[in-house]
Amino acid sequence: RVVPHGQQPKFNIVSQEQSEDSLLGLDLQWDIPDFANIGSSTVSYGRDSLNTALESLHGFYRTGTILCYCTHLKDYKSMAVIMRTEKQWPQVLQWKLVDLSTDQEMINISKVVPIVQETLENHLSETTDHHSRHFIITTAQMLSQLLQFWTDYSL
Repeated sequence: RVVPHGQQPKFNIVSQEQSEDSLLGLDLQWDIPDFANIGSSTVSYGRDSLNTALESLHGFYRTGTILCYCTHLKDYKSMAVIMRTEKQWPQVLQWKLVDLSTDQEMINISKVVPIVQETLENHLSETTDHHSRHFIITTAQMLSQLLQFWTDYSL
């Protein structure tokens, strides 16, 4: 609203408490879970809550910004979750393998196979045309990553 020349604009001053109360009363119709009660009963807002939040709130945050934060924090698990919501299967595989490689325990084939199997199954189930150029290139990227990982870790 434009204020005529020479007049002072009128402000509706609302206390911070009143403002917060009114926001709490809003029904945004977001179907999101209670993040405090997801996962381990001993840890509220842990890894499981973060993953669920990233999945549930996809579309309500800037993916690139969150990926930058994850890169800075070396949070490869979250990067894989974000890429899964974007259905970017080569990146999902990449970040899961990077996360696995940062694990202090010895890397063995029994840890790699479930990751590869889940990612490939998602990739296969998403595409109906297994002869398309996109499908073939994506599959080749994933297999290349896998072979490189196996070579790097002598699996």
